Amino acid sequence: MRDFGRGTSLNIVGWLWADILLGLFALFLAANTAASAASNQTTPGIDPKDVSFSINVDGATLLAGSAAAVATEQQRIADVAQKTVQTLAPGRKVAIVIAYGVHADPASGDLLSKKATEQLTAGVYKGATIRNEHELLPGAPGNTVTFDVYLFY
Repeated sequence: MRDFGRGTSLNIVGWLWADILLGLFALFLAANTAASAASNQTTPGIDPKDVSFSINVDGATLLAGSAAAVATEQQRIADVAQKTVQTLAPGRKVAIVIAYGVHADPASGDLLSKKATEQLTAGVYKGATIRNEHELLPGAPGNTVTFDVYLFY
């Protein structure tokens, strides 16, 4: 006599093994497709090529003027910086600004840069990281601030 129970269970094990492999393949395929879709999303980055420009400033006012005069000069600088970026890189947003106060004294250059960039908080500069530095130039009275602006893609 033949034992039909034993042959049937071996056949079922084979099919069960095939079904498990098929299920694992489907899971792998679904996971791979989801990861691929996530990697195709564009992530914003910062363009390594900077936009550089200089603005003539009233250094004497920024460093030692009245609060109202300083605020007026800061607003003028912010307006010029805003228009310059919009002209040189239309439609792009600023990520990082490195501003250099050109002065014969490093401490005055740092302060000049800081004062000149205090109102860069709106428009294309909103949320930008601003780093203030000095640029030493013997005999410079502090009438120029140079901007290195890095933009988002």
